[in-house]
Amino acid sequence: MKNETIKITKQLEQITKEICDRVAINFIKAFLKIDITQLKHLPTEFAKWTKRVADHIYDAETEILHFEFQFWNDSDLPIRMGMYKLLLYERHKKPIKQIIIYFGKEKCYIRSILKIEGLTLRYQVLDIAEMPESVFLESKDPELIILAILAKKHNPEKTIQQILKSIKQKSPQENLPKYLDFLHTLSTVRNLDPLLIKIITDMKLNHIFDFSKSILYQEAKLEGKIEGKIEGKIEIILNMYNDKTPIPVIAKYANLTEKEIITILKEHNITA
Repeated sequence: MKNETIKITKQLEQITKEICDRVAINFIKAFLKIDITQLKHLPTEFAKWTKRVADHIYDAETEILHFEFQFWNDSDLPIRMGMYKLLLYERHKKPIKQIIIYFGKEKCYIRSILKIEGLTLRYQVLDIAEMPESVFLESKDPELIILAILAKKHNPEKTIQQILKSIKQKSPQENLPKYLDFLHTLSTVRNLDPLLIKIITDMKLNHIFDFSKSILYQEAKLEGKIEGKIEGKIEIILNMYNDKTPIPVIAKYANLTEKEIITILKEHNITA
């Protein structure tokens, strides 16, 4: 279970890094209120003492911007942020602005300050779950719109519908499969993947997004998890059915036959 969590986290980190890299200037202007016109990508590796690799570092002309993406509450993170800040200042001799963007399932408890004797370092912590979905849904960038799946929302079904409509309108057709794959992977952080699959089916977007080709499906297939015991899939199957997901979609998602899905439902006193 731990290895599976680590692999999914790596996929999520890769996606969020890619999104941030593409829309960095707009993200910084919208959420950090920093007025900039250009960013220069800087090396993220530190070879001094022990090797350190930051998530994203940018030269914003008057200051250095350092981003870290976090998916769990890491008690050692403040120390790493302090190390990064000192190493960055040593290298660039400019003010260093640090931002942690938290994407985790649990409530964010990451401290925004490192305080040790004789040294106090501060950085900003942004919890995506506490940010209003409108901030993302009103964006012109499909990559930012996708992040609404992680934001604070009152009606998840309505939010997902808005996300899908927006990225369909604002994305080139050839990019839609990739964006839907990103969206599906991110939806697992909020346990919204069954609902997303249902809405994709309702909106007749199945021809664009094939779950069997998704990042998560391919990872699971390589590890033999998709072909694993039915028992491990029952909770997901029941949740998808309760969300009114069609049985053919559930069957494809669970890699079972429709007959097997119906049998499982009957075993749980549900008449399909």
